Amino acid sequence: MKQFTVILLWPDYATDSFGTDTYMTCVEAEDVEHAIVKAQNEAMAGQVSVTDPDDLAVIAVIAVIAVIAGERQDVAPR
Repeated sequence: MKQFTVILLWPDYATDSFGTDTYMTCVEAEDVEHAIVKAQNEAMAGQVSVTDPDDLAVIAVIAVIAVIAGERQDVAPR
């Protein structure tokens, strides 16, 4: 199993800020395809507006195989 960071885009009908409302998670999976499915299912848990996991568009899938030195800051506006 490998670790993957997956970034998904919420569908337009599920958000007031389409194009900027994302979901990011880290999952363990055998490959990219399984990582996407796991991330989509995780994002759907606990909410009712999205009923089809394929409505959560994949923005990026990153295999976690490196260490990033230095401090990381979240610069997204809140």
